[in-house]
Amino acid sequence: MSNSADTKNAALVSPSDSRSFSIAVGISGLSSAILFVVVSLIVAFGVGPDPTELIAWLERFPDIFPFRVAENGLYLIVLMLWLGMFLSLGEIARESHPVLGKLGSGFALAGVSILIAGSLPHIGTFPISNIYEDLELAGAITSGTVDPRLNIASLTYMWQSQWGVFDALLFAGIAPLGVGIFFIGISAYSAIGRGYGSLLIATGVLSLAGSAGAIIDPQGLFVAASILSIVLLSFISGIRFLRRGARANP
Repeated sequence: MSNSADTKNAALVSPSDSRSFSIAVGISGLSSAILFVVVSLIVAFGVGPDPTELIAWLERFPDIFPFRVAENGLYLIVLMLWLGMFLSLGEIARESHPVLGKLGSGFALAGVSILIAGSLPHIGTFPISNIYEDLELAGAITSGTVDPRLNIASLTYMWQSQWGVFDALLFAGIAPLGVGIFFIGISAYSAIGRGYGSLLIATGVLSLAGSAGAIIDPQGLFVAASILSIVLLSFISGIRFLRRGARANP
């Protein structure tokens, strides 16, 4: 009799109220924020500022390749942690508003998936760097037998086109992710607190604005501001849900 009662009571408990659920969301959010800071440090002190001349991108790539691998690999992990965090938040949102919660999870899944697709640009530029090194070793660039301007121009155009593709994936991914965060914030506004719900809504709006700004001005810093807002949301989410997990019953 007691076993059936325990089973019935357990079924009435929402998965999002469990300690393990809160701790998992908290770890995902806090870990992603910390790893993003590490990525930023690698870019600042390992990769360094962007060159002013296009050919310098090719010339320095072999020297910074290990830093690019670390940067992009950790960024990929950040995105996977975001995926787990936002899908979990969508689970909470569905308890209050099933339709908006599902829409929020779906848009967030689509957005992070697009970002993941564009998270490893060094794989796209690596073959171009190898071609440049091979031409250098063969003397085709520095010798008078081959027009060096033709080789350099071709490679730099290829390099630019590769970066353009990955930038487009970044800009495109932020938009549905922003919509997803916005819907999750609206649907979970009452379930997880007005302050936190407002933060989700504001982050979603800022992400959408950043994506729209990047479409108008791709050279601007709109997407960077959007990503930083999501990182801040991840940090706050991590702290909030770890505290919630510490207070919850096992």
